[in-house]
Amino acid sequence: MKKNIYLPIIFAYCLSIAAIGCNQPQVPSPLSKEERQKIINSYVEGIKHEAEKNPIEINTAKEINEIELSPKNEHNLRYSILVHQLLFTNQINDAVQVIVKINDTTIKDTCIADIVRHQIKEFNKTNVDEKSPSALESMSAKLSNELHEIINVIEQTNDPLLLTELNIELETTRNTILDKSETSDTLIKLANKIHNDNKIDIIRRVKSIQMIVNYLLNNNQKKQALEICNQLEKIIDTITNPVDIVFVLHNLSALYMLLGSVPDAIRTCETAVPYAGKITTPVEHATAILKIAETFSILQNNFINKREIGKLIQLKKLILSVDPIIARHDIEAENNIKQNVSETNKQNIADKSSTAQSEVYRSSSTDLSWQDIRLKRDKLLRNLVRRQVWLVPESQFSLDDVWSTIHDIEDDTLRDDAIVVAIEMMSITGELEESKDWADFISDKNKKNEIIKKIETKIESATQQQNSIKKIE
Repeated sequence: MKKNIYLPIIFAYCLSIAAIGCNQPQVPSPLSKEERQKIINSYVEGIKHEAEKNPIEINTAKEINEIELSPKNEHNLRYSILVHQLLFTNQINDAVQVIVKINDTTIKDTCIADIVRHQIKEFNKTNVDEKSPSALESMSAKLSNELHEIINVIEQTNDPLLLTELNIELETTRNTILDKSETSDTLIKLANKIHNDNKIDIIRRVKSIQMIVNYLLNNNQKKQALEICNQLEKIIDTITNPVDIVFVLHNLSALYMLLGSVPDAIRTCETAVPYAGKITTPVEHATAILKIAETFSILQNNFINKREIGKLIQLKKLILSVDPIIARHDIEAENNIKQNVSETNKQNIADKSSTAQSEVYRSSSTDLSWQDIRLKRDKLLRNLVRRQVWLVPESQFSLDDVWSTIHDIEDDTLRDDAIVVAIEMMSITGELEESKDWADFISDKNKKNEIIKKIETKIESATQQQNSIKKIE
């Protein structure tokens, strides 16, 4: 049964704004994604209730004509609702035709994603059981046709991140039916296309390529993933913002680690350090330094020779380089309090002065709060103590070196943890009396008493053993 589903959007739309005491028509303010989705869901629910009574086929041409007669500022939302209603009635081809009429790229991309995922779901439902060679051969033209239709829709996507995500979802499905090498070729071509598109923001390009590398890595295509990373590194010369450069190098280092290319991971991580020094916004500067230091720490804990003392010294120097930045921030914050200017307002001003594109797109690299900066600094120092302390017996570090690092930790709990680690090593090497002195600096009274009690038990046990040996002698 064909049904003309009239969409009275004006009423719902006007409820989203205040239009009191105004004689002229007002243009509704833009709806948030959540508000838009709520309206869409309500109209799709209407279709569901209708479908429970009788089968429904939407007269798409009639719906489009009605939308065209409505105010232009309603078109995007109304077309979006129509797309989702058509998906519910499984009129996929009609839904594809409607998306070309949406001129808001965000709304259009959302519709594209929903259409593609619906297509993939239908593709899976139809073809998942047809995996035998003979079945595939007889179905090859049909499969190719269906895949081509999905690809045509995907290619209309504006956002490169979503474009990549949808391609990966399609290739994952195709992987279950067709040859994996085709999947690899498709994604590598996509990576090259995104890599060479200078119109796309650098952060979005990097994130998209990173998604492809992760997919290839998870599908045991390490060689191809490594080639893409090497290619990605060439983008760095085209970037002007040091924050973006650090972001790219930081992510590259992580990817190289996952790929097992440790020398490349170390090189890109070290390359990021001087660029971090060029960052002028304090919170971005401190965040960049600590992210690099964190990567260094992971590299040294898992990949670098445990006895590369120079690397540990370099790491400590890098961590402590945030201290002057924190100190300057504290002075400015104190001055602002005196001038009755809130830190929140100050940060808002600083945020506005940042590069708009980078601020929007660097979501996985969001700047840390000052509290988080202090905490991450102390955690990195605590982890460094764990490395240093076990090199003391080899005379690679002295206890004075270890204590110096412990002393730099500001957080009481993390400093206590570091002292306990040092005491454990000293207890093993027989320096029990000295370890008892160190325990006096533990701030948590319960933890201090517990550790001192353990040390005294070990001292008593060691004394008894010595007395027993003397008696035998």
